[in-house]
Amino acid sequence: MFIHDGYYYLAATTRKNITIYRSKTLEGFSNPESKTIWSPEEGKPNSRDIWAPEIHNIGGKWFLYYTATDGKPENRRIFLLENDSGDLFNGKWEEKGRVIMNPDKWAIDATIVNDGENLYIAWSGWEGDVDEAQNIYIGKLKSPYEMEGERVLISVPEYEWECHPVPGQDYPTVNEGPIALYTENYISIVYSASHYTSDHYCLGILRIKRGKDLLNPANWEKHDKPIFEKSYENGVFSPGHNSFFKSPDGKEDWIVYHAFLAPPPFKNTLGRCAMAKSFIFDENEMPVLGKPLKVGLRVKAPSGEENL
Repeated sequence: MFIHDGYYYLAATTRKNITIYRSKTLEGFSNPESKTIWSPEEGKPNSRDIWAPEIHNIGGKWFLYYTATDGKPENRRIFLLENDSGDLFNGKWEEKGRVIMNPDKWAIDATIVNDGENLYIAWSGWEGDVDEAQNIYIGKLKSPYEMEGERVLISVPEYEWECHPVPGQDYPTVNEGPIALYTENYISIVYSASHYTSDHYCLGILRIKRGKDLLNPANWEKHDKPIFEKSYENGVFSPGHNSFFKSPDGKEDWIVYHAFLAPPPFKNTLGRCAMAKSFIFDENEMPVLGKPLKVGLRVKAPSGEENL
């Protein structure tokens, strides 16, 4: 989610197409404007299982990164749509094909990271060609469509809270859904850990000091505990794959994430919904996310929303 031209925007998928939603208020997402901006052509490498759409403005153009496959799980890759009209809601989105990665391996959940000088792409991928674990990789971009050089591994599932696989299976352990979070002295990547169908899906964080080389794994500091997790008390389960946005006046920080509203077992993704809450940072610039809020709880709208 992000704010642009007086609207909140949210990209989502039905797994069959990509739709953009917008609203003048956060509460308005109970009945937002919507527009399907792209549907795949059958029989193509990106025709099935369309996941994780994420919109970025690069050089004045809109780019939407998403995950898709031809129907074979091992063929999941990152693809790209481009909109150079300036109007992300009504403008034309053009299919630009697969993002060129090095090496060409299974990849999902792409996001863009900006260190102030260069753009990087971060994503969740396999080390080889077998679904044993999903790791977080990063690579420098030479254009929105192509990496420069090879990927760099910056996180693997290693702590107990990251290593809950599909219930009843021994695999995969999961780090996925990376998203950048910027503070004065740090660039952070917040990611989702454990399998989304487990009861342990949650958020972890990697941090790097500004000015350090993002492509040096030794520069990344991984927090050893989750920073956001389920709340049985509030009836919110397996929260994850989030984004961040500033309130309209820039004074507040908000997180948007998806979660289940009924306890496990989770049979598919259809029971998930989008949720939002404000948060603060501590003295070390770590996000303090608290607990997921109970559905139906009335909260104050993001500050400055009345001026959108």
